[in-house]
Amino acid sequence: MAEKKNGEVAGQPPKAKVNKMEAVRQALVELGNDATTTNLQGFLKERFGLEMSTKFIATYRGDILKKAAARTTAPESQAATPAPSQGPRDQAGSKMDGVRRALNKLGKDATTTRIQALLKDELGIEMPLKHITNYKSKVLRKAAGKDKSAKKPAAQKAAARTTDAPPAPVATAPTAVGKGKGGIALDDILATKSLLERVGAEEFLTLIDVLAK
Repeated sequence: MAEKKNGEVAGQPPKAKVNKMEAVRQALVELGNDATTTNLQGFLKERFGLEMSTKFIATYRGDILKKAAARTTAPESQAATPAPSQGPRDQAGSKMDGVRRALNKLGKDATTTRIQALLKDELGIEMPLKHITNYKSKVLRKAAGKDKSAKKPAAQKAAARTTDAPPAPVATAPTAVGKGKGGIALDDILATKSLLERVGAEEFLTLIDVLAK
C-alpha cells in the first residue's frame, strides 16, 4: 500500500489547493447548479481532498448562486432603465435653439417649410409648421428687442453731446433808426452825440450848416 505523506498518497500528483468557496464554485461548474450537496461533498473530497459537511456546502452554494444571479441581472436592469427624458422646459429650449440656428443659417425670411426640413435633417428635430411659426416669431421679437436696446445708448450719447455743446454765437446787425435807405444807424447817433459834447452846440450847428451846403 502506498505511503501517505502530509495527507497525500505517495505516487499520486498532489491535489490543487483552493479555498472552500472556490472549491464549491468549481464543483458547481462541473456538476451543475442542481447538483445535490451529497454529490458536491464527494466531488470536493475526491478532487480537492476537502472534507466538508453538507450544511456548509449548502451555505457556500447559496452564496455563490446568489452572487451569480446578481451579476446576471445587473446589466439587464441597467439596459432596461430608460434614460431620463427631457422635461417640457428643456424640450422647448432645445427646439427654440434649433429654430434660432436655422434662422441664422437660412435667414429671417426663410419659410417654415425650409426651417422644418433643416431641423429634421441636421438637428434631428421634428416639429409641426405651427410650432415653427410660433418659435420663429419669438426669436425674431427677441432679436428686434436687442437691436432697439443697443440703439438707445447711442442715441442718448448723441443727444448728450448736442446738449453739452455751447450755443453758436448769433451775429447782430447794426440797429438802424428811421425807415428806408435813409435810416441812421445807432453807432452814427452815438458818434454825433460825442461830437456835440466835445465841440459845443454852437459850433456843432455851424458844422451842420457847412455840411448841408
